[in-house]
Amino acid sequence: MRAWHKEHVENALAARAAAARERGYGDNFWKEVGEYAAAHGIAMTVQQYSYIHHETILRKLRKQGIIPKAQPISHRTSSLKEAAMQLNLQPVTVHRWTSNGAPHDRVLFGRKEVILVDAEELRKWAGDRNAVKRSEPA
Repeated sequence: MRAWHKEHVENALAARAAAARERGYGDNFWKEVGEYAAAHGIAMTVQQYSYIHHETILRKLRKQGIIPKAQPISHRTSSLKEAAMQLNLQPVTVHRWTSNGAPHDRVLFGRKEVILVDAEELRKWAGDRNAVKRSEPA
């Protein structure tokens, strides 16, 4: 019975691997996806191959060494809420600043888009903007 079960499991795994190759999800397919990611970036790759779950794409590309485990997304690392706390402002104010052109990055985490900012950049941007407003004639 054990021998039959072991053979059955091995046959099932081989059949699954063969089916994946037939569907085009074999090693050559993931190599092609990796080349596309290296040329166009991760976000474009996830968009191009949207019929495959993004976590699967990231996992496969990480195995190929295309995505480092800790990849810096941006030099801006604070969320709107964190930056607002550092500047002693309301998060709504910081969000309004980003809507009015303050330096920020919109980063896609899976299906959720997050706004990343740097508190010092925002402080400088607000100071420059206030200086321009004060110099304009009333």
